[in-house]
Amino acid sequence: MSRYPRVMLITTPIRPAPTTHPPVACLSIVTALRKRGVEEVEFYDIDGHRPTYNDVLEHIRTCKPDILGISAIVSTAYGFCKRLSLDIKATLPKTMIVLGGGLVAAADVVLRKTGVDVCCTGEGEKTMFDLVAQYAEFGINKDHFAHIPGLAWLDEGTIKMTRLADQLSDHEIFDIDWSILDETNTRDVRFRSDAEALSSFAHDPRFYEPERRGKFHGKFFSSKGCVARCTFCHRFGKGIRYIPMDLLKSRLTHFIQRYNIGFLSWNDENFGVHDRWLEPFCAMMKEFNVLWNVGGIRVGQVTPKKLAMMHDAGCVRVSYGMETGSERMLKVMEKKVELEDNYNAARWTTEAGIAHGIQLVIGMPGETATTVRETIKFAQQSLAIDPWLSPFDLGINHAQALPGTPLYEFARNHSLIGSSTDAEEQYLLDVSDKNARDSKTTLNFTGCPRIVMESWLLQIYIEVRYYYVKQFGIDHHICPVDFIAKSFGYRWGHLESAIRHRKPAYPVGFFQTY
Repeated sequence: MSRYPRVMLITTPIRPAPTTHPPVACLSIVTALRKRGVEEVEFYDIDGHRPTYNDVLEHIRTCKPDILGISAIVSTAYGFCKRLSLDIKATLPKTMIVLGGGLVAAADVVLRKTGVDVCCTGEGEKTMFDLVAQYAEFGINKDHFAHIPGLAWLDEGTIKMTRLADQLSDHEIFDIDWSILDETNTRDVRFRSDAEALSSFAHDPRFYEPERRGKFHGKFFSSKGCVARCTFCHRFGKGIRYIPMDLLKSRLTHFIQRYNIGFLSWNDENFGVHDRWLEPFCAMMKEFNVLWNVGGIRVGQVTPKKLAMMHDAGCVRVSYGMETGSERMLKVMEKKVELEDNYNAARWTTEAGIAHGIQLVIGMPGETATTVRETIKFAQQSLAIDPWLSPFDLGINHAQALPGTPLYEFARNHSLIGSSTDAEEQYLLDVSDKNARDSKTTLNFTGCPRIVMESWLLQIYIEVRYYYVKQFGIDHHICPVDFIAKSFGYRWGHLESAIRHRKPAYPVGFFQTY
């Protein structure tokens, strides 16, 4: 019999469908616990399986874990976490419930209003093991929490916290046993080869090379952290840590071979910041001969030379968090870049043969019709540099106040969110399971009437697409293959024929047209 308690880690099923992002937080912690000798560790991927709520309760109650770890990577998971933790406590009062992830920034509310016993305030790999070892000896004894770095808990009405745990070393970050995904039977959720998964690669001629047929798409990480401190974003760690290149190559080799990966998305928050890292990385990727895209890269870090090197190594698309086309709003967001950097990144990326997506955040304090007009102009010009770009490659979110961010404190200071615990909880309940595009729950940080603020998102979409049509014609905006993809699903021959025989090249975002 194991000397350690039974542990279960779970994901939270927010948003309508499971995310294709691998649940790296849970996977990494499960791997770390098992390496330290904790044998009875189960990963229950609720997000991947999407069981009914009653089935979730039944499964957890049947397994009777001594420690239940909830991974709430975003604060909008509050409603689910509250409901589940209270229901579990009602029938399994001796189960210690631990919360980790971005929602921990609202620890004061979580610990007072839910069934959560303790919050993990930083990286959980070491902290969770310390908690497991403590539970093995003392059970749920808060007197011993003070000796464990990285915790927050409620003690007789007062929130207590220990110092943050030491950050993981470069060799430890995202040290994942990927076979855990096979245990959960969610492999098909995370690794896909359908039209939606591969659409961002289809504009590149290399997509149609014979050796890529039948390959799957996967998401991976080469680093952890970010050098930025944007006012709408929160984080616990400092700086950025890169996985050593030899270790990254070893891990990636295993990942590609195990899941037959031919298309790869790098989901780093801050990809390729350092030149001395990017050159050997591109050399490595060229050896793998996979097509890849980047989900987070700073505009101030790219140059024509870097982008050309990335394209030669298989990069087909990058997504920039440009956020705005207004110099004024860049300063409000503390992006630490100039508007010229946004324009240059869009132009240089297109010239390198790489598609680019634009992510915008609208409605920050100080936003006006004038700054929105500047953003529209920027998005129009950036997505119409060349006809093979797509006006659909545009993501827009309202500014969403998340606990732990300067924007959240602005909302509290300006009475957009009440200062009491009850008022803060009501806000967290209001935004539970809502994305930042939801106009009903977004706060109005601007001085404009709410109806005007809510109209901006649709206005940007319409004007950007209209501008594209004026530049290149309606045939580039709508293509018959959209209906084929929508009606019959992914067919390599359909796409190959459409791309190769249609002039000029087909827009990147064709699968999302309707």
